[in-house]
Amino acid sequence: MSDRKRRGLDWGVELVSGYRGSGLSRKAYCQKMGIAVTTLDYYLRRENGREREQARVLPVVMEGAKGAKPLTLILRDGLRLEVAADFDEAALRRLLSVVG
Repeated sequence: MSDRKRRGLDWGVELVSGYRGSGLSRKAYCQKMGIAVTTLDYYLRRENGREREQARVLPVVMEGAKGAKPLTLILRDGLRLEVAADFDEAALRRLLSVVG
């Protein structure tokens, strides 16, 4: 990757970080920075995609007797999900799709 492109990516990360910490609307922040709203939107979409990629659910292998103990799932952001020993697998999948 060229230095020019790498600088652009770093700038995009800084732009999104600055916007999120500014408390301003997208339009007001872009006016302050002298850029088009579509430019900020591009970097926001890219950053959101990166966050979703990092937060994806990984496969889990359960060993031992099924339903023997309650299950606790701790996600990367610290969110804890506890289900009873006789949980409904389909309901758990739906819940994980909402959380994820």
